[in-house]
Amino acid sequence: MAALDKEMAEERAEALQMELVQEAAEMAALDKEMAEERAEALQMELEQCRDKLEEATLDLQLMRAEMEAGGNIQHPYAVGEGATGYEMRALQQQNVRLRETLVRLRDLSAHDKHAMQKMHKDLEQYKSEIAELSRTKEKLSARVEELEAQVADLREQVDAALGAEEMVEQLAEKKMALEDQVEQLKQDVSELEALQEVHEQLVESNRELEMDLREELEMAHAATREAVREREAAMETIMDRDATIVKFRELVHKMTEQYNDSENVCDHDAILLILLLQRLNTKADIILGQIREKFPAVNVWDREVITKTHTAVQYSFRCQLEYQLHMIQCLVSMWSGALETCSPEVLLRAAGALPDAAAQERALDALTSLLRTNELDENCALDGVERCWSYLAAMWSGLGMGSSAAREPVLRVCSALDSLARALHADASALSHVLQATDKQHELGQLHELIQNSSSALQQQLKSVRRRLPPGARLDNVPLDLQLVERLRSDCATTLWRCSRAVALAARAAAACAATAGDRGEGAPLTAHALSAVWAAATDKMYQQPTPPVVLRAQLVKKQLEETKTLTIKLENKEADIKELKKALKAKQEELSEMQIRRELGERKLSAAASAAELRAEQLQRKLDDAHNQLKRKEKEFEETMDHLQQDIESLESERGALRDKLKLYAKRGGAHHAAVSPPASLREFAQETPVKVAPGYAADEVNEALQRQIKVLNWTIERERAARLAACKRAERSTVRALRPLYNPDSAAAVARRQAVHNLERRLQQLQSEWTLSIARSGLIKLPEKMVDYPKVVQQHKERQREIRRQLEERLASLQLEARNLLLLYRPWRCVEADFAEFPTTELAAAMNPKTVDVGTLKFPASDDFKADTVYVTPTQLAELRELVTELQSEDVKVELDLKLEGCAA
Repeated sequence: MAALDKEMAEERAEALQMELVQEAAEMAALDKEMAEERAEALQMELEQCRDKLEEATLDLQLMRAEMEAGGNIQHPYAVGEGATGYEMRALQQQNVRLRETLVRLRDLSAHDKHAMQKMHKDLEQYKSEIAELSRTKEKLSARVEELEAQVADLREQVDAALGAEEMVEQLAEKKMALEDQVEQLKQDVSELEALQEVHEQLVESNRELEMDLREELEMAHAATREAVREREAAMETIMDRDATIVKFRELVHKMTEQYNDSENVCDHDAILLILLLQRLNTKADIILGQIREKFPAVNVWDREVITKTHTAVQYSFRCQLEYQLHMIQCLVSMWSGALETCSPEVLLRAAGALPDAAAQERALDALTSLLRTNELDENCALDGVERCWSYLAAMWSGLGMGSSAAREPVLRVCSALDSLARALHADASALSHVLQATDKQHELGQLHELIQNSSSALQQQLKSVRRRLPPGARLDNVPLDLQLVERLRSDCATTLWRCSRAVALAARAAAACAATAGDRGEGAPLTAHALSAVWAAATDKMYQQPTPPVVLRAQLVKKQLEETKTLTIKLENKEADIKELKKALKAKQEELSEMQIRRELGERKLSAAASAAELRAEQLQRKLDDAHNQLKRKEKEFEETMDHLQQDIESLESERGALRDKLKLYAKRGGAHHAAVSPPASLREFAQETPVKVAPGYAADEVNEALQRQIKVLNWTIERERAARLAACKRAERSTVRALRPLYNPDSAAAVARRQAVHNLERRLQQLQSEWTLSIARSGLIKLPEKMVDYPKVVQQHKERQREIRRQLEERLASLQLEARNLLLLYRPWRCVEADFAEFPTTELAAAMNPKTVDVGTLKFPASDDFKADTVYVTPTQLAELRELVTELQSEDVKVELDLKLEGCAA
């Protein structure tokens, strides 16, 4: 059929080519007729020119005869008997004009003769072209006759092919019948495999149980490994701790030896220590100046300033920070004065503490960075600054430096105490404003007033001390106790610092409580009872007793012992679980071996299916390669056709250019001819006086129009031929592309969706088949009633239930068939025939969807009298299993009578 279609396509192409050749022949005939008409027109023009020449010659002879007669003949235009002088002069002038006219006529005749020669040449060229076109026409006519003979042969072949097609249709019908039988046999196989699938489902359930047990076993193993890992980690931790202790002891011993054997610190460290003290003093001055600008003093004290703003808290924080910085400056001034007057040995011993002293500078660097980034506020901790001056004080006491008699430390200590007094006064003022006015006469109000008075008195005393100190660097001549600075910066400053910290904590907490103490979350003063609770919490936080380290170690050891007992119990439980899991593992070994055998069988089936898939993939690859080769061949043919068409177009373009040149030449000739035959002004004047008439020739417009019409016809022919060839190529390529099968891409989304839909449909069909088989198998199972009187009713109900089940299964089967048909029409559109109002499946698809059943045999078994015969659809595999069951029963009541062989049966 494909070869026949190909031959018919070739016949259609040849017929189209014949039509094109006939059109070309017609165009050539039209060109010949136009050339003949042009030749006739030129011939007529030549004859007219000859007539004009004869008339001019005759007039010339007449004039010569009259001139030869002289005076014997009177001029026809003379008036009277004798000619006057005026008439003679007129006659002479007329003769002159006649002579000029004769000269012009001679020139015109020579020009016309030359034009006639050119026309004769063009006529001969046209005759040669006409002869060549006639020969081409004869060749094309012969080609047409050959093609007609080929068409007749092809028609005979088509008739023969139609007969072969009928025979092929008959064979196709037989083939479809055989395919129907094969499909029926496949359906029988699938139905008989339903029970096998039930068995496989049971096997799968066992496999799932095995997988669950394996997962539980793995989880138990993982738990065991985790417990072992935790125990090993605990042991490693203990070993690491012991090793760390040993290493630490060795390091301490080594460092002790190095310290004992080391030399005295060098002088460079002493210089660095002096520079460090200067840097500490300078940085403290810078920070003091910055915080005084950042946190200004509170000018007006009221409850809104305390509860709604942070000005009071920030001022208290500033005073506390000033205290810390003044203490650093005090100790730095003490160290600077001592290092200036001490012995070299003391200087070197002090320089030995340079690394630790340099580390204390980081606290001031941290404050500087916070000031630079504008992040310093009342929430920042002051522990680092306190550790800085505490380390300097401890180093002063450790080296036994004694007392200082300098003026600078006294001023710095007084400034530090003044800062604490200002902090106490500010916090006490805040607490007094937070307290209710009615409670100010109680103990708390009196306490706040006492703190304010004491802090104010302390500030006045400190101012008087700073004012009464004499100028000068040292105070040796002043009757002051040398231990005054030590007492002020140790006992007095520490006590006042703790008191100020407690008051600051109480003030901050009270301000926070007063900000939300109102009925609607607004600010309100606190009662004496609430403020007493705040005071108690602040004093407990500052003055609470520290826990002894022995108690802390005892609590830690007790906690470790409890954790060890817990881990021991967990390990025992894990070991018991491991023993139980081992017992379960031994019990599952046999089942695992059986599952292993079944897995091997499944792997064999999978390998067979994989080999079949590979074979099919190879076949598809070969088909794809053939399609690629065919496509390349078609592309090559298309390129050759396009090259041929391009050559034809170029030749036609060259012919068109030649015709344009000819048109220009004819236009030039026509213009010259028109100029030659048009009489000049003098000739027109002479024509008025003499009866000589000169007729003009053909105009050049007629020649131009004829040539333009010919050129238009040629252009139209070229364009039509080009469009016809392009359309033919397009139709051929389009038919070739449409004849190709669509490419299959297994990784595309459409292919994946199609496979999922088909897989879902197969699964539903298998489920329906299993339910159908089980319903048939259970159709004879009737639950006997307790009373035999109800037996007919139970049987009737059972039959109705079976009919309902069968009806539901048939409806599901019809719906699945409809879904399968829709999928087939969607992904295999060539399987359907489109009509005006619906789509119908092809003959092959209809035969596959509505297979014919074949009666294989009869199954006989004992039943009740009212039991009716029923049809059971089986596959060859199911039929073989049924025969084996009947053979195993060895009963005369149950028989299977087969009318056909097992190999040829169908459902």
